[in-house]
Amino acid sequence: MDEIIKAKFNSYPSNIKNELLNLRGLIFQIAKLENLAPINENLKWGQLSYSSPKGSPIRMD
Repeated sequence: MDEIIKAKFNSYPSNIKNELLNLRGLIFQIAKLENLAPINENLKWGQLSYSSPKGSPIRMD
């Protein structure tokens, strides 16, 4: 995980951070199962963003 992404996760209260990390895990698991890799993880407009060349981005905040 990139340091900028880590910092964003660390900016949330611990209970929210844990839920978002669970969602992140699900995104990567589903992408692997559905052959959607690679998943690009970055910040867009200050929000966590997950995108694949084969689909629409998911943003979390």
